[in-house]
Amino acid sequence: MLPPRLSSRARRKAGEKAVLARQDRAKVKEQVASGELFFFDLFKDERKSITRMKLVDLLQSVPGIGQARAQIIFERTKISPSRRIGGVGHRQIELLRQEFLLIKNSRKSGKLLVVSGPSGVGKSTITNRLRADELFLGPVESVKVR
Repeated sequence: MLPPRLSSRARRKAGEKAVLARQDRAKVKEQVASGELFFFDLFKDERKSITRMKLVDLLQSVPGIGQARAQIIFERTKISPSRRIGGVGHRQIELLRQEFLLIKNSRKSGKLLVVSGPSGVGKSTITNRLRADELFLGPVESVKVR
């Protein structure tokens, strides 16, 4: 099927409209990233430029959610990555809310601690004591570097 034939004036107006929609979406993503606008408020937004925005673009504008985490969210909620905001139903919004709660309540990654020194200075003693301390709970991997 061929696209409709447009006059140069109609094509120019359509181009201007598209530019305004992209600017609107970019502004919304900036507001979500800065915390000025809440992610879930956009599902109530009736602007066509927002309802036509892809959910994956909105998800990735949320601090802490990149491509990998967005993909995990889509897999867990069984929402298609090509879904647009206007096409997300009430049940899917609720699944997204649950995922956001899991992300918010998930344990944050720790900090790297390197214990280095020559043989016999007590590296194992220090790391064993740290493993026993509640502040340093979690998996500890030791890597020996010469």
